[in-house]
Amino acid sequence: MNRLTIISFLVLLCCITSCDIFGDRGGSETEEIPAFEWEKAYRFASNNITFIHITPGDELFVGTVKSWHSSSDHGKTFTYHSVPDSVIFKIVKKFGDEYYAIGEYDTEVSVFGSPTTVKSDGIFRSSNGSDWEQLLGPFWMYDIILDDHQYLYIAKYLGVSRLHIPTMKETIMEFMPEGSNPEFANVLLQNDQGEIFVGTDRGLYHTKDQGENWERLIQGGGSFLDDIEEVEVTGDMIIAISTKELHQSKDDGETWNSDPIQIHGVKDYYNPDYYYRDVDFTPTGELYTSTSYGVGVGKPDSLSKLYIAGPEGYDLENSFTYSRLEVFSNGDVAVANGTHVLIGTRNAESDFWN
Repeated sequence: MNRLTIISFLVLLCCITSCDIFGDRGGSETEEIPAFEWEKAYRFASNNITFIHITPGDELFVGTVKSWHSSSDHGKTFTYHSVPDSVIFKIVKKFGDEYYAIGEYDTEVSVFGSPTTVKSDGIFRSSNGSDWEQLLGPFWMYDIILDDHQYLYIAKYLGVSRLHIPTMKETIMEFMPEGSNPEFANVLLQNDQGEIFVGTDRGLYHTKDQGENWERLIQGGGSFLDDIEEVEVTGDMIIAISTKELHQSKDDGETWNSDPIQIHGVKDYYNPDYYYRDVDFTPTGELYTSTSYGVGVGKPDSLSKLYIAGPEGYDLENSFTYSRLEVFSNGDVAVANGTHVLIGTRNAESDFWN
């Protein structure tokens, strides 16, 4: 091999190597920015989570089977709070400077003359989050709100109760002219005008006079798939969600549009392993949901079509069920299953939001 051949070979080898190196650099695609950056709150890994809740002031509450915890920094640090002996809190909410909770405990009832122990619920109140007094119970309860008139509304089995806190007088709300009530009242909401909305197994109701009179806005379909599980009200827009449909009114409940809820890429949505477990809305109008595949997001122009936005590491082929979800005021999200909480920090630069 002469000198010219050797030089030509070395030049060719250098060109091939250089082309490979620079070609790889030039041809690589920009890494896709995820919709959220996820961080696990390991504090609760050893204790079953019973609820999560975010207050209007962005405090994160997390309940476990033996205690509950609060965080004012998006889940970075938590403060421990005790619960009454042998009581498991299902929800804690903060109204003003006081805490109200629904707690589950064993109670004894008589069945055909024989004492039987069953699970039931009570309403508890605390000024510091750890020393509790029971106000009401036992009966089955699902949600609570406190209005500006010091009426505590309780969504429960067989309708809604209203408890006047100063006098501790309880009133059972009557929903229908014939005196019958929905079997299950699932969720309560109060809008800026003081109207109370309640989602039930028989549809959506609201009242403008502290529960003296109720109007049905949506007729339930009779199946558990039709139960109204979540309500959101902004101005004249009302959104009510059942397991299979999203109902939307833009004229204060006069007319409604209903669309089936779909998860993008999932065909068998009505399989109970797939449909959402919890929902919440962002201040900018997105619908966040917890599903078997992680967090689903419905965009404001198509709320009923959900796109999976993480957590990273889970996809449509490797489902991981999340049961509870809450949204911070800036669009960040807290999502939980039975053992841990994940905090999703929203990436505004992600193309997901475009």
